[in-house]
Amino acid sequence: MKDENSKLEKRKNISNIIYIRRGLVTLLAGCMLACSLAACGGNEEESSSNSSGLSSSSSFVTPSPTPAPAAKAVKITGDVVNVRKSGSTDAEILAEVEEGDKLALLIETPQNGWYQVSYKGSPAYISADYAQVVDVTMEQYNQLKAGAVAQATPTPEPAGGEDNSSSESSASSPSSASAGQPADNQDAE
Repeated sequence: MKDENSKLEKRKNISNIIYIRRGLVTLLAGCMLACSLAACGGNEEESSSNSSGLSSSSSFVTPSPTPAPAAKAVKITGDVVNVRKSGSTDAEILAEVEEGDKLALLIETPQNGWYQVSYKGSPAYISADYAQVVDVTMEQYNQLKAGAVAQATPTPEPAGGEDNSSSESSASSPSSASAGQPADNQDAE
C-alpha cells in the first residue's frame, strides 16, 4: 500500500510539474507577443504623463491611409479629334473632342492604332496618334466613364483681339488636322 501511495504521489507531482510548465510556456508566449506588438510602434511623441516608465517605442502607431488607386484615361492631343463607333476612320463619328479633353480608357493598349474609351457610357474609339494615356483618380475615372468628358481649361485669347477661328486648327500643333477637319481624318485614303 505504501508503494501505491508513493506511485500516486509521484504521478501527482509529475502532473503538477506539467501544469506548471504549460503555464510558464503560456506566460512566456504572452510576454513575447506583448513585446512583439510593442516593437511595432513607431516614433510617436512621448507622453509626458507616462507613469509606467516605458519608452515611446512601446506605443502603437495607427497606419497611414493608403493612397487612392489610380485609373487611366486618355487626354486628347490633337486640336479636334473624332470619337468613333469602332477603330477605323471609316467608322461612324459619334462626336468630336478637343485638345486637353479626357475620356475614360477601357483598354490601355491601343488596338491597331486605336484606344477603346468610354463615351457617354458606351465603348468608343479614339486614334492613338492624337491621344496620350494619363493617370486619373478613381472618382474622375468613374465620372468620365459615366459619360462626362473632362473639358480642357480654355486658353486665354490674345490681347490683340484678332479673330483666329479660321486658322486656329491648322497652325496650333503638328498633330492637328487640316483646317476644319478633325484629326483622325488625315490618315483616311
